Amino acid sequence: MTLRKKIARHFGDSFASDSENRKPYLRYFDVLLTKADFNALDDDWLTDNNIAFWEEYLERETLPRYPQARIVLLRPSMTFLLMKEPNVSQVRAALPDFAKVTHIFLPINDNRNVSMAEGGSHWSLLLVSVLDGVAFHYDSLGGSNYSEANHATRKLATVLQRPLRFINLEDSPQQENGNDCGVFVCLLMRHLLVKHLLRANAREKISMSMGGKQVDSDGGREEMIRIIKNLRKEGERRRSYDEREEITQQEGRVKQHSAEVLDSKPNGTGDHNTSSSTDKDPAENTITRANPGSPTNTDSLNCPWNGWPKPQHRLRPRPKSNNYTVMRIRGKRRVRPTLAMAAGVQGAVGTS
Repeated sequence: MTLRKKIARHFGDSFASDSENRKPYLRYFDVLLTKADFNALDDDWLTDNNIAFWEEYLERETLPRYPQARIVLLRPSMTFLLMKEPNVSQVRAALPDFAKVTHIFLPINDNRNVSMAEGGSHWSLLLVSVLDGVAFHYDSLGGSNYSEANHATRKLATVLQRPLRFINLEDSPQQENGNDCGVFVCLLMRHLLVKHLLRANAREKISMSMGGKQVDSDGGREEMIRIIKNLRKEGERRRSYDEREEITQQEGRVKQHSAEVLDSKPNGTGDHNTSSSTDKDPAENTITRANPGSPTNTDSLNCPWNGWPKPQHRLRPRPKSNNYTVMRIRGKRRVRPTLAMAAGVQGAVGTS
């Protein structure tokens, strides 16, 4: 960890924007990861939220495959309460019910200041076998958290109302820097949960030693980052789908409301385009395209094509001053003289 990051962490992050670091990055059930929590996975000291997220992820993705398992992954905040609260009855009321629990995982932190959030400088793991009455301590930095883990064991024994024997496993894998203690806790927790407890035969004695095991802290950080990014993308897709569904439902409600408003308007007081059936023929503005020769035609003699324009518009009107009358005889056009024309012809003959 660089000097800048150490000063920023312990003095309120005065060199960076608090609003940006506190901005929510991922909501995963009961855990809210901020931007600062996500950035810490790169190369920094893991926060309480990072470890709480990992425990939540194991409970949601791994433990459901083993419905018979009775294992509790205690959150860092609950472990801190167990270690610092002197009233045992209040602690027992806040913690889960351990009546049928076989194993308990506790992340141990060396923070001794109750008023300081995200305090401390080292993480270790305590695994308690309630069945055997033994607490195994895995510390990746020697015995740095020996006293804190031993104190947590005594307090938990008081809550369980049964004795617990504390064992500090000195062959635990060791970290090579000052930042990977939280990553070691997460990876050891998953390995012990899956390899030693869930997949083991209940009738066999299980060795809880991690001697000779290698922990890939860089790979663990990359895996956590990848998991969080994938969950974030999935949440964005689900949120986008929910927003589209909400918009569709809102549009449907608006249309339904508009239809109800139009239906509820009384005749003559609503839209000026609407009128009562007694004031206007309801079929006046309608066009009926019935079949030719339909018996429903009311003017079948003049127009056998019901609903279509009448053929009278094809005939030209007869001029009033015309002396000839056009006759149609078997499809031929012939001219029949009128009385006026006949009178004119007779006058012309008489004079000659």
